[in-house]
Amino acid sequence: MSFPKWPRRTPIWRQRNTGRFHLLSEGERVPLFEGAGQVIEVLYPAYGETPDLLGLGFNNMSSILRINGPGCSALLTGDIEPVGWQRLTKKDIQCSVLKFPHHGAWRDPNVGAILDTVRPSTVIVSVGTEGHRYDHPNAHVFDALSKRGIELLCTQATRRCGLIDELATRSALMKDFTADTVSGGYGVTSATGCPCAGTVVIDLADRPHVRQPSRAFHRDTIIKRYYPTHQCTF
Repeated sequence: MSFPKWPRRTPIWRQRNTGRFHLLSEGERVPLFEGAGQVIEVLYPAYGETPDLLGLGFNNMSSILRINGPGCSALLTGDIEPVGWQRLTKKDIQCSVLKFPHHGAWRDPNVGAILDTVRPSTVIVSVGTEGHRYDHPNAHVFDALSKRGIELLCTQATRRCGLIDELATRSALMKDFTADTVSGGYGVTSATGCPCAGTVVIDLADRPHVRQPSRAFHRDTIIKRYYPTHQCTF
């Protein structure tokens, strides 16, 4: 079994940089900001599982973190795939915000099992610049989110959302995002692709509050203007 160069280099980096990192394991909780009531919780993988997980593919070694706020939480799922996800189902992984695993490319058709277990009110899909090549996100992921009325924020748009002339659309979109940044937004930068939600920023307080993009900007300026066949629920 072979992996990309960067995971093979990780053990070497650790040996050369002792003292520059803290090795976390399953179950550890780390305060995010002192006095803010926010904690990072490591849910997966357990340190001793590494040899076994190597046989499941490198994506299934993704670190799964839960960010706990005072009254809500977010689940960060990395690139984990269905076979790795099954190991999480025995844990309490209910969260208000879900970063959907593996860029929304989910081979298991039963997406509802994830959503009904986590029960998020907001789902973020991090769509890569090669989303078209890898079919990110899958159509059945969109369908499952829509049936449950879950708010969806994709970092980039896909062809399913009605893109016709991507280059011209991207130029117009970037102008709108730039204007929003000047008026108080957080901005978005990407070498390729068309942003939709762009850079997503969420406050975890008593309940999740999406600060970037604002609902009005995302709905009225971006989706309704550029994506006539959008897949979003907002």
